[in-house]
Amino acid sequence: IMALKIGTFYDKGSHFEGIFETRKLHDLGNIIIDPYDKSPDSSEPDYIVRSGQFQIGRGWKQTTKDGEREYINLILDDPHMEEEIRARLVKQGDQHILLWERMVD
Repeated sequence: IMALKIGTFYDKGSHFEGIFETRKLHDLGNIIIDPYDKSPDSSEPDYIVRSGQFQIGRGWKQTTKDGEREYINLILDDPHMEEEIRARLVKQGDQHILLWERMVD
């Protein structure tokens, strides 16, 4: 299975900012991934994904199996979407890219 790049984001210090690079999601415009102030030892997300004033997803910090790299596991979901989208935000050079793989049963 090959992961497809579906977005480009930049670390703005207090949040990530970027765009989705798919035909349907591009119309959402500028996307912000903000840290979420959660209670310790909670299963709540570490990040909230927003398009304008609307929340369209959430994200959790993860570490690769080898413990070498951190990434953010995102779930994007909104009533206009046919189904949720699961993707990973990973650092690549001076930017972060959003990678998606189709789930296969």
